[in-house]
Amino acid sequence: MNELFQEILEIGNSNLTNDQKHQKLSYLWTAVFKKAKPADYDNIYNLYLMNEDTSFAIDQPPIFKNVSFEAVEEALDHYHENGYLTEEEAVTLLDYDLDQTRKSFGNLGVSIETSSLDGFCELGQSLTVRPFEEAGFSVTKNTAKDCFDYPSLHCFGTVTLPIFDGTEVNDRIYLLDSTYRQFFSTVHCNAGMYDAPLDVFLQNTPSPGYFVKDTSFAEELLANGYIELTKENAKKYGEPFFLSSFLKGEIPYERDDYFDNIMTKTSDYALDHLEELSASFLAGKNIKR
Repeated sequence: MNELFQEILEIGNSNLTNDQKHQKLSYLWTAVFKKAKPADYDNIYNLYLMNEDTSFAIDQPPIFKNVSFEAVEEALDHYHENGYLTEEEAVTLLDYDLDQTRKSFGNLGVSIETSSLDGFCELGQSLTVRPFEEAGFSVTKNTAKDCFDYPSLHCFGTVTLPIFDGTEVNDRIYLLDSTYRQFFSTVHCNAGMYDAPLDVFLQNTPSPGYFVKDTSFAEELLANGYIELTKENAKKYGEPFFLSSFLKGEIPYERDDYFDNIMTKTSDYALDHLEELSASFLAGKNIKR
């Protein structure tokens, strides 16, 4: 076992590409989980903490768009005067919203470029959804547990934006998930997770990222922190959470309620207090650029 631990450390600290690390580490972590005994649990947990951000099943860091507050102010003024947004204005608000959320993470000492963002979903939900709700847009506050029967909480949300396409105004729904990357760490995205000891991890199934089929969908959501919520995209997002809830040997059943559950199974924010972090579009007035 010690040889496996050492090899994991060496590969994690190597100059291999992300994909090379992911392939090698997936094999090694699978071997560790299959051989694990209670005497190994402390070492496995410590190694996991050291290597969670080492590589990812899909390596797409968040992208900052650097939207100016002036553009946001113009978009909000236009919305409040006319009751709708242009598509460009909608993207401006979405990009600014995610920029501010990611800057808030950074203010907490999180390395946005490398971190898996594990454990930040409650804060991410508040920081992304509240600004839209305060600006008067319709939102939902969701958990993967309520919507997809995922065993853990994981918080996300949606916003509905009325967008004028040049002919008519139509509502367009966007899913907001600023911490989606936490489900793609190699240590959780390998077949060995089915044998992982529960004394080390909260669950012993691979993370949702292991079950993602559409790489381009995941890359867009990982990069932007939001994606248009169509019925097709709702399934691409929700189904991996659902599949991740089944233990080794269990057979998933078919379901088609992902979109409806997201839109109807809404609750309150999981985090009430933001500890002076920004959760408002108007906070940009006090930010020097």
